[in-house]
Amino acid sequence: MSSLIVPVMAHAQAPAPAGDDEAVEVIVTGIRGSLSAAARIKRQSVVGLDSITSEDLGKFPDGNVAESLQRIPGVSIDRSLGEGSSVTVRGFGPQFNNVLLNGRTIANDSGGRGFGFDNIAAELISGADVYKTSRASIPEGGIGSTINLKTPRPLDIGATKGVVSLKAHNESLSGKTTPSAFALYSTTFDDGKMGLMVSASYQLRDAREDSFNVSGYVPNASIGTQAGQTNGYGSNLSPNVPLFTNVRFPRNYNLNLSEQRQERTGLTATYQYRPSSELTFTADALFSRYNIKRTVATGAFYFLENQVRTAAIDANRDVIEQTENGQWDMVMQAYPRKSDTTAFGINMDWHPNDQLTIVGDLSTSDASNVGGSGSYYIVVGIPTNVTWKQPSDGSLPQLEVLGASISDPSNARAHYATRGGGNTSTSVQEGRLDATYVVDRGVFSSVMLGVAFNDTRKENESFGIGDAYCTYCGYPVVLPQRFLTPLDLGGDFLGGGLGANAPLKFFSFDGLELLNYLGSPEALAQLDTYYGRAPGSVAAQLEANGGYTLKRQPSSYWVEEKTSSAYIETNFAGEVADMPWSLNLGARYISTKVRASGSDRQLVDVKWISEGNQTPVYASATPVERTVEANYSKLLPSLNVKLNITRHLLARFGASETLTRPSPSDMRPNTSIDDARQGNMRASGGNPALKPYLSKNLDLSLEWYPKKNLNLAAAIFSKDVSDFIDYGVASEAFTITNAQRLDTTSVIDGRTHLADPAFTATTATFLTRRPRNLAKTRAEGIELAGTYSFDFLPGWWSGFGVTANATLVDSNAKVSNSTEVAGRTFALPGLGNSYNLIGFYEKGPLSVRVAYNKRDRFLSSLSGDGSGGPVFTQAYDQIDMRASYQITPRVDVFIEGTNLTKEHLVQKGYYEAELLGDNLDGAFYNVGFRMTF
Repeated sequence: MSSLIVPVMAHAQAPAPAGDDEAVEVIVTGIRGSLSAAARIKRQSVVGLDSITSEDLGKFPDGNVAESLQRIPGVSIDRSLGEGSSVTVRGFGPQFNNVLLNGRTIANDSGGRGFGFDNIAAELISGADVYKTSRASIPEGGIGSTINLKTPRPLDIGATKGVVSLKAHNESLSGKTTPSAFALYSTTFDDGKMGLMVSASYQLRDAREDSFNVSGYVPNASIGTQAGQTNGYGSNLSPNVPLFTNVRFPRNYNLNLSEQRQERTGLTATYQYRPSSELTFTADALFSRYNIKRTVATGAFYFLENQVRTAAIDANRDVIEQTENGQWDMVMQAYPRKSDTTAFGINMDWHPNDQLTIVGDLSTSDASNVGGSGSYYIVVGIPTNVTWKQPSDGSLPQLEVLGASISDPSNARAHYATRGGGNTSTSVQEGRLDATYVVDRGVFSSVMLGVAFNDTRKENESFGIGDAYCTYCGYPVVLPQRFLTPLDLGGDFLGGGLGANAPLKFFSFDGLELLNYLGSPEALAQLDTYYGRAPGSVAAQLEANGGYTLKRQPSSYWVEEKTSSAYIETNFAGEVADMPWSLNLGARYISTKVRASGSDRQLVDVKWISEGNQTPVYASATPVERTVEANYSKLLPSLNVKLNITRHLLARFGASETLTRPSPSDMRPNTSIDDARQGNMRASGGNPALKPYLSKNLDLSLEWYPKKNLNLAAAIFSKDVSDFIDYGVASEAFTITNAQRLDTTSVIDGRTHLADPAFTATTATFLTRRPRNLAKTRAEGIELAGTYSFDFLPGWWSGFGVTANATLVDSNAKVSNSTEVAGRTFALPGLGNSYNLIGFYEKGPLSVRVAYNKRDRFLSSLSGDGSGGPVFTQAYDQIDMRASYQITPRVDVFIEGTNLTKEHLVQKGYYEAELLGDNLDGAFYNVGFRMTF
């Protein structure tokens, strides 16, 4: 009975008042211990949850938190450079999952709500609970799930204990080996009344990723050459006569070599003071620094419809072969990330008597990424001609350069150059007070009341260079060869599937060094000569456009949300027909106030120039910052029932309403006029008045625990989500002076314009694209899971065991083929089946675990391929392993491997032949030792 009333933040270990989903933490070791602890937490819980626990202090099941979470039924992950970065739960992506650290909101460094698990080293975490059903005391925000990451507590550990781990990390693609280290020390003193734990983690990784990509297929294209074009290839055949019309045309051909150095440092500290058995104070802190230096060298050919000389199409009217005039582009890109995450909290757990428990908690968390402004994108090109062929099965296309050599540095010319990006910051202040009272009258067990507040502010600062990016457009200037470095991708690039004549040898360069040269008098003088202008003309134009100096852009914005909440939970327990049951019933009321600020130019009029040609008139040439406010409130009920049908078989039922708030980027108040031409008046922007996504959830599950070494579980679920946010177009009236009376027929400068129905005497109507609460969707699925240890076998055979699970999901917003995509404006990205199979052996000093994960084909984006088309990520499977050997009771050595079979991540478009991406991160390995004391 006492397990029903343990308060939400007991020792800051969980995000919810426990009910019986909170067990006393037990330090376990080994694979079996970790699986047993997870099963015990799941079995005791009154809500639907799954858990992972560390095998020992500083020994998480995988080298990455997200990689371990994907072993849980219903959870799948997305990867960045081969490392798990974000999670999808029951078909709902990262922004729909509320991530907590010790029951508190932890800030993220992105512009949205999705949490990047690559920010936190796995060794710092002792476990994680994934709440799949909700209860009133759980902080709102997760339609998919609430994920609570936990760090160890010194008073739970008890005696003095330390851990030191060192390992060498090797990347199969880069061939580089880098170090990682972890240390933890925990102790108690003052007769066990005080405890202190500190830990530190350092990881260095030199990664490489090989990839091919196409920026999309242009629909309804007409292809063919223009009159008079030869470009070194020969005279035209049928100039100005299209070869084909209404075809799907590939936008480009890109070969990318990404090299990345990532350095991650993590620190945690926890202090606990328990002056009496009734009162415990806990203070804990976390710091994580994640710095990435990433450069991408790209060899590319940008296909233009009017440069195609010969072509062939397939039955779907996809262009599958062509020869084309153009330029071989060599692109250097940089995407640095300088991310800091901090979290600090204090907690009081007070039991003044046997019936009352009071828990108070205050916390703050900050995250920032100031690396975005250091991004750049610089293009150098060589005029040439190519032939290209796309196999019908969507495998890697074959491209051959026919004209000028792309490995001759004398052919290289400057083209496009820009720099800048976005810096983000998030700050969270949070507090809560909970009180639990044991009623213990009949079936009425306890009641819990709580209040909470959360103040979150997210800022996105955008930096750029203005209008200077196209100073060298058109390949006018031959570059000095000193800037170019030969680059050979190697014949085994992407497994050697690009063909014998693939363009694998070209040039890379230092982007910032070249950018400095492009702004120099030497380079600008060549442009004056090229254009036949007076000396200094281009330099003056570049200066007028702001040069290559970074400036804060008007697209910057900030969004602040202040939420207050109150909840009540009641717990009941009893028996029916000799079957024990427990029931949790509650409701959570939340009220959120939103303030958003951004910059735009105020439209005051639309000026008519000629028939069909109009231009906007603004109050000022400089964007003006404005702040808007909105608010909403919701009541979120929840019900959880558990029935112990037999000693070993139990059933659960859950019903609840949950919400996920809109992305801050969608709530920015910026609005821009994109086109003011007659008949094509269009605008776009954000929407601070967005309502949150609201989901009605039902869950039913059966769990069987017949033996200590065996458990099976099956669950079905459904989620009905309303107010789903989609980018919709609607007519919006903008207030203007309409000085020329465009709503009536009149004469301007001796020319007659006709009345335009888009205008009234004081308004202009634009078709405006912005995020709106437009859609509804339903997702449903089945989860199956089981674990079995072969303890009954004789001798060393008893060390074997297996755990497996499968998740099958479906939705009325699911898109799986081109027929379903047609006419769609909304679909649920990330929805797909997933499977896990883990075999392990643990006997004596030897421990081995081999994990297989598969994720079926799923929609990544309905309109994200660069030409407005869908992106489908193809079925992907991966094998990981870990083996350790205990040399002494305190020292073990280990080896770990990730993606052992070096699988490719492949993305395709509308049809099977439309290969959009092929990414290879290779395998990586860790070898090291771990010592405890």
